[in-house]
Amino acid sequence: MHCVEFWGWAATRHRCSFLVDLHEREFERYGGDPKWLRGLKYVDDPKLQFLDNINVILAHQPWLCNGEYITGLVQGDAQSHWSVHDLAQAVVILTHTHALCSFVHGVGAVNPSQSPESHRSECSDWAQRNKENTGSQTGEVRY
Repeated sequence: MHCVEFWGWAATRHRCSFLVDLHEREFERYGGDPKWLRGLKYVDDPKLQFLDNINVILAHQPWLCNGEYITGLVQGDAQSHWSVHDLAQAVVILTHTHALCSFVHGVGAVNPSQSPESHRSECSDWAQRNKENTGSQTGEVRY
């Protein structure tokens, strides 16, 4: 199992198309099963299907993640049982990706098909705005 599939599912929860596209390409590059990209119901690993429950909680209401969710994943039946180590690693990957989605949405839409120069121009325009976002320029941005 590769962590790229976790990234894609976490990014999908936030509808972060930039990260979803990036992780889909990486998943395919590392030889992931293409049917998994069609949705979680196509994944034949019950461990990953049970992990989606905690992904939803972590994505939208992380304060509700409590011992019940962890216990359910760690003490489940043999097919859906997670070791504490593997679960901790999966949760770190999911939460990191959720935070990265917020960052990507915060800085604006990033289109990977754009040339680096056009993206640099957009970043430059964004960086020159003042903190109040009134549209006035704050100075020159140098690279």
